[in-house]
Amino acid sequence: MNIHVKGINSGFIHRFVAILVMILLLAACGSNTFDVAEDCSGIECSKRDMEDLADYSIFLPEYVPSYLVFDSANFNPETQSVTLSYSHSDGSGEQLSVSQRPIGSDTIYQLEEYYPADAIRQVTIGDGVGKFVQGVYTSDEFDPSISNQQIVWQSQGMEFSIAATLPNNTAQQTLTRIAESMK
Repeated sequence: MNIHVKGINSGFIHRFVAILVMILLLAACGSNTFDVAEDCSGIECSKRDMEDLADYSIFLPEYVPSYLVFDSANFNPETQSVTLSYSHSDGSGEQLSVSQRPIGSDTIYQLEEYYPADAIRQVTIGDGVGKFVQGVYTSDEFDPSISNQQIVWQSQGMEFSIAATLPNNTAQQTLTRIAESMK
């Protein structure tokens, strides 16, 4: 069963299929939906609705690049994860998803299971350490030049993952800044 607020366009799902977090979050996809009340819109309303469903406090990024706009919030009860989705305001295809769940869930974000070890970089996120990867598998080879990124870390009793399709030259810096802004 999958519960979401507003829809996630199919292009978003296709762009992230190679990323671990999307595999985990969409594995139990169902047809039940939860729509926000008509008088409620935006990320603050979705945060309240997701907290009611998830039964834990949701962290929001205080920084998101200005060209990315909030699209939807999604709760997956099987993984106890909440995903916030953003897309480029001009429809160019750049996307961002911020996922979170309590530490101790059945599965944890393990980039090493899906990416070559030499493609994973350690990054500093506040006082902690996270992992960043850029690229995807094409056929049987990993291609780091493809604009597809993910950063994972743990903080404040939560596991976080940010997946994106941002310009490669600024992606690591941008994702780290978003991660550090989670409040």
